[in-house]
Amino acid sequence: MARDVPEYNVVGYGVGERGERQLCCRCFSLEVAHAGGIDDERVHFAPLILCDADGFPHTFQFRAVAPPGGGILLEAFVREPPQREGYEFAVFEPRYSDLFNLKALLLQRMRRGLARAYLELGADGASHIRCRRLAARISCEVGRDQVPLLVVDGREVSWKEFGRMLVTFEGFELRLQLREKSAVTF
Repeated sequence: MARDVPEYNVVGYGVGERGERQLCCRCFSLEVAHAGGIDDERVHFAPLILCDADGFPHTFQFRAVAPPGGGILLEAFVREPPQREGYEFAVFEPRYSDLFNLKALLLQRMRRGLARAYLELGADGASHIRCRRLAARISCEVGRDQVPLLVVDGREVSWKEFGRMLVTFEGFELRLQLREKSAVTF
């Protein structure tokens, strides 16, 4: 990695004799595309500001990655300090296709995802689950023995806070469905 890039834009690549190297997503994509014999059509997408269901603006960054095995993964994400995590959306195309069409599909997914809020602020000042539904992305708390961290409505929710939200539904049934982030359609 010849230049400084944000931590969220770095990928660990390679194992075996050469060991793992830290590459920016663009360099990673170039290496994977080259290894797969693909002509790499790099397109840089400028950041985009979109508002969530409550009208708050969020600045999305984009990255296109050519994962091992082929195809294109196009991601849009927000990192708003002091949080490490934020909104993330992705689309995957198994064939190497036009990134502009893929971005249009991603934008549709982003707008649908941002249009719905799963949490609301209660009179007690704490977040509560709205309408008995919740969609979240799973992450983990750094340095915390791999304790899960959820990202709901673009903000981090600790496992303890999530448990407190669930206690209000004591006696209810809970269904959990896990999906790859590029398959989530909202």
